[in-house]
Amino acid sequence: IQRALGQSHTCVLLGTGGVKCWGSNSAGALGTGSSDPSPISSAQTPTGLSSGVVKLAAGYEFSCAVINTGALRCWGRNDTGQIGDNSTADKRIPTQVVGVTSGAIDVHGAVYNLCAAVLERAMCWGKNDTGYLGINSLISPILKPMTVVDMLNGVTQVAAGDRHNCALV
Repeated sequence: IQRALGQSHTCVLLGTGGVKCWGSNSAGALGTGSSDPSPISSAQTPTGLSSGVVKLAAGYEFSCAVINTGALRCWGRNDTGQIGDNSTADKRIPTQVVGVTSGAIDVHGAVYNLCAAVLERAMCWGKNDTGYLGINSLISPILKPMTVVDMLNGVTQVAAGDRHNCALV
């Protein structure tokens, strides 16, 4: 139903709401708890994501999923805060994003950052060295979701780029 293409891994959202991932796994991008790579012929299910997923995103060795409850979970490389758990330690299994336990409807990953549509707001986190997260700051990295300035209502979709982000209102 949906695919998320990372730098060296791929995840797909199945019609059942489950997720399968394959490819490189050096930072835990497959979400299985290990660092072993996996070919497409033996695609892996990230821990706890065999059902209930409605949206996927991927970036440079990390992935994220919106759960049907509106929660957001991410896993893999986290050196610039991509996981959104207020740390920079890699996460080898899906990890709850700080403050997004409900209300998420969209997520999009770039190389080192992500944005999500949460309760009609655009929220972004990760690398921010030139201020492209839109949070009126040059602090980098941003380790948990921050609301984008002037994107407080009506946001339905987001897109994250290497050094820019957009929202559909």
